[in-house]
Amino acid sequence: MIASVLTLLFGEIFVRVFVPTQRLVPLNEVILGVPALRPDIREVHVVPHAFSVSYTTNAQRFRSAKLFAPFPDSRTIRVAVLGDSFTFGWGANDDQTYPSQLERLLNSKYGPAEVLNAGIPGIGTGDEALWYDLWVRRFHPNLVILTVVPNDTDDDLARPLFTIDASGGVNPKSAVQRERFQSRTLTARQFITELPGYDWLAKHSELLNLFRGTMSGLIRRRHLRDTRASAGPAAFETVGLRLLGGEVRWLDQQVRSSGAQLLVVFVPFRESVYGQASKTNSVVGESLAMVDTLSRVCAQSNIPFRDLTSEMRSAGAGQPALFYTKYDMHPTPVGYQVIADLVSSLVLDELHSRAQSPGLAKVR
Repeated sequence: MIASVLTLLFGEIFVRVFVPTQRLVPLNEVILGVPALRPDIREVHVVPHAFSVSYTTNAQRFRSAKLFAPFPDSRTIRVAVLGDSFTFGWGANDDQTYPSQLERLLNSKYGPAEVLNAGIPGIGTGDEALWYDLWVRRFHPNLVILTVVPNDTDDDLARPLFTIDASGGVNPKSAVQRERFQSRTLTARQFITELPGYDWLAKHSELLNLFRGTMSGLIRRRHLRDTRASAGPAAFETVGLRLLGGEVRWLDQQVRSSGAQLLVVFVPFRESVYGQASKTNSVVGESLAMVDTLSRVCAQSNIPFRDLTSEMRSAGAGQPALFYTKYDMHPTPVGYQVIADLVSSLVLDELHSRAQSPGLAKVR
């Protein structure tokens, strides 16, 4: 036991000196096969030499310190923002996330508004569509913003929650199928995370977080590799893009059935903003293909859509790394502010359009 303790202490010191790693308690759990934020989290996320920020989730599984009534006030516009860690606000304090900054902009430019941050780190478009149907819709938002980022298609391939049928239709798998898939990878993880003191260790141990991150990355890559192997070398085009388009259509049906309006935005990664060529960078090339798919699907379904790439590129000209952290691909608080500014203009356009068009249902 003494030898084991000394070995772990040596490992912790080694990681802190030579491989500085983030310290953070687990944020996610799984409900009916769908990833969800853990409720009532009030923790600090530390990345050595990069940032130290606070995360708060409420009992309703949104990133917020306040609770939301089931229905918005009749004078208030309620917006729900779906997405992954870009929406959640990885690396930013609660008031620096793009949904939080979007709420302030809408209140100042339009009128009473509240924005629900329904972002969940590490998920894809399929997860987000199912999370809306399973949970977010019960809070009756007037507008729903789907935030798409370049790795969403890979997330869908690594964790397929929707399926393409023989006729080409895209539909969600059953809860039983989703839970069966999740159980293959989550049983051991859930057993470990439920051990007494695990959250305390995750909050303080860089060695544990390094192990946790490495294992999660290996599991994701294995699933992605298996899916690409079964679908062939063109899996991104033949499966990934078809899933993306079908999931957006399916989500739009759920949003419309609940009396709300869907808006879709594409937020680029660093490579597209700072001008890397698609021929030399796969992220840029795949981003272009995703934007093309989203543009076509949204036009066919009459869904307002905006690709933020060119506007973020113009805003970031001559300011390398201003919008994205050096630690990873996530935006800085300044980057989140730019995203909020651009998204707010799309929301305001939609609100004003509906106010001026008697043939369209108003969102108030």
